[in-house]
Amino acid sequence: DHIEIIRGAASSLYGSEAMGGVINIITKKDAKESVTFGGDWTTHETDAYFHASTGKIGKWAVDIDGKYSKTRNWGYLGNTIQSYEMYGYTYAMDSKTTNQYGEHYFFDIDGRYAIDKNKEIELFFDYMKEDLKSNTLTTHTYTNPWLTKIFPFTRGYLSTFEHERWTAGTAYNGKDSLGDYSLRVYYTEFEKDQHQYYTYDSLGTKTIGAEYTDGASHMKFKSVVADGKRSLQLDDKNLLTFGGEYRNEKYESTRLSDDADANYQAVYLQDEWMPTERLLVIPSVRYDHSDNFGGKVTSKLGSTYKLSHNTRFKANVGSAYRAPTASELYMDWNHNGIATIKGNANLQPETSFNFDVAIEAEQGKTSGKLGYFRNRVKNLIDYENLGDSTYQFVNIHNAIIQGVEAEAKQKLGDKFTLKAGYAYLDAFNSDTDERLTNRARHNIKLSLDFDDSKYSGVTASLWQDWLLNYHYELGNETSDTHLNTLNFVVNKTFKNGLSAYVGVDNIFDKTNEKLYADGRVYRFGMKYTF
Repeated sequence: DHIEIIRGAASSLYGSEAMGGVINIITKKDAKESVTFGGDWTTHETDAYFHASTGKIGKWAVDIDGKYSKTRNWGYLGNTIQSYEMYGYTYAMDSKTTNQYGEHYFFDIDGRYAIDKNKEIELFFDYMKEDLKSNTLTTHTYTNPWLTKIFPFTRGYLSTFEHERWTAGTAYNGKDSLGDYSLRVYYTEFEKDQHQYYTYDSLGTKTIGAEYTDGASHMKFKSVVADGKRSLQLDDKNLLTFGGEYRNEKYESTRLSDDADANYQAVYLQDEWMPTERLLVIPSVRYDHSDNFGGKVTSKLGSTYKLSHNTRFKANVGSAYRAPTASELYMDWNHNGIATIKGNANLQPETSFNFDVAIEAEQGKTSGKLGYFRNRVKNLIDYENLGDSTYQFVNIHNAIIQGVEAEAKQKLGDKFTLKAGYAYLDAFNSDTDERLTNRARHNIKLSLDFDDSKYSGVTASLWQDWLLNYHYELGNETSDTHLNTLNFVVNKTFKNGLSAYVGVDNIFDKTNEKLYADGRVYRFGMKYTF
């Protein structure tokens, strides 16, 4: 139906995870009977899918979706080098791993029963299953001050991942003369099983095919959620929205070192107030409460002012809050034989104060946007390398995440459009001035789009992406890297309900082990609706 993109703290309506912004994809159910079959093939994976809608049959309407995907083994994607002192020796471990490859299954059904013209009961169910594998090859080396390398040996592992998740629930949706309302209750169960087996041992001391028991883990997550929302059009200048959420979570896991069951509650209130035709003001407030960390109030004030019929100024200021997850608190997990990931029961919740400003305008065939954002975060949840191939979640007491974003678009005649985008990010620990890792300083995108969908049904896009000054941490190595790729796709829609596309990502076959970029990807797909 439409996509909402919200910059800055949006936790008032969207919950405590919405620290930096929200992309909210709102889907639209088919009003008419239809069936769609499709498939995609890429260098990396193949998938097939279908969608069926009954349209309205009496008081019922049902939508059904299914998808099957098979991800290929792309080969080893890079290496992680770790070293530390142990018993007077220097121990080094050089590991490389493949992607997770295998099969994915997904199915969902959504049925709606119309009580009357403006009220419905919704029943929904979805199911996901994954059977995945990955390969790891690790070389271990011991060195001391008197001798060169001694005791070098290599071992290979096959990891298997079995994931299964299902969700079932019901909702009551409606609208009246004042606005919309909804109530929803759903249950989710998610189970993960991981095992590891030896595939190679240069010392000959391990049985090939035997299980590496330290790499086995099991997790079962259960969640019950109840939420509701109500909007009220108080007058022609005020749209009030309020709601609440209750969430109960239970864990059974060998990956967790302690009981991680928890209850969460939240209530929120927002008003969309338009005091004049040019000014929109949106104040909001939210209260979150959890068993482990008590309660916290956050708020936001957003505004848009129309400087003219084609120019707008936007400003937002607000606070956000995020409690640590169960994994961040209690994780104790051997990951692929490469590293041990540990939680931290002493973690504190993240809190932040954010603001952003932007100006956007259109003039004829030209449009653009320029914005600045700044987030001041206390107790940012990150991780640190403790040595001995062990990583632990920690709080960064004070961090700044700020930057500039710019977009420009120029129509070239009736069918071509030139677009450019640039994002500058400055993210650092404000106590030490160290850059935060695994973030790029510069993101640049330049694209040329062609649109002749009205006449020939053809659209196409050629675009270049630059990822510059990406600050990464892999094992003991912390440095900067970059990647730039040229990409192309062309789409064709036929009048009989058939559509197809063909494209190439990373045309010039650029690779980067630090970013796990393994080169050129071809893609092709078709879809038929009737």
